[in-house]
Amino acid sequence: MIDNLTKKEVQKSISIISEFTGLNFIYKDKEGSSYIFDIIGNELEILLDQSLERSLKERHRLNNLIKWNSEITIKVIHLRNTFIYMSTYLDRYKISNNSKDQQYFRYLAEIISYFIVSVRDCILQLINSFIDSNVINDYAVNLSSLKKELNKNRNITNQNILNVIEGFESDTKKFREEIRNGFAHKTNPFNSYYTTTFEGNNSLGINYGNNINNDDFYEEVLKNIQLLSLHIESLRKIIKFPIDSRI
Repeated sequence: MIDNLTKKEVQKSISIISEFTGLNFIYKDKEGSSYIFDIIGNELEILLDQSLERSLKERHRLNNLIKWNSEITIKVIHLRNTFIYMSTYLDRYKISNNSKDQQYFRYLAEIISYFIVSVRDCILQLINSFIDSNVINDYAVNLSSLKKELNKNRNITNQNILNVIEGFESDTKKFREEIRNGFAHKTNPFNSYYTTTFEGNNSLGINYGNNINNDDFYEEVLKNIQLLSLHIESLRKIIKFPIDSRI
């Protein structure tokens, strides 16, 4: 059972995650009761209120943008909360050297790896809705398919979007392929491992895999959250409304 955090612990972690301004919330909902994360850079609820005045095609596009923006909002909240707990348990482990604190840190490390990649995937879905692709199905959106769609219509906006997402993919390749995919498809990145290969003639080969320590993993997470934040901030400058001008 994960323990409750103290106010001081929470404030310390929040002060770190809040420096990544791309992951901060933009505006409150109509009732002013909760904050909304908005990658588009507009108050989508206002556009939704006006949707009945728009064509069916416009409403379809707007509904999908709101859907994916909502998904990103939820995942960013989970990412932020997971970071707060993860960084706190790393701090506790450094003080206590208690294996339970390290166990919780590494458990949360695997979760935050998922959320970093998942936010990126939902951003690709949102971009797909923004460019109004009729070719790509929701469940088939990836960088390769999105690049094809962006290249079909080579305007300035699409080229700028392409530059941002290609840069982000390149900068985060190590985290996605070595760390996140290690958790999901291979051995735990925190554990050293070796596997054997049969070479024939009663001979075995050995393949070794290196592990990552707690501090290096934490630094990789910080680096990739910062890149995700910059990625979002760049897209906010590119993806602009009014929506009518894009259809």
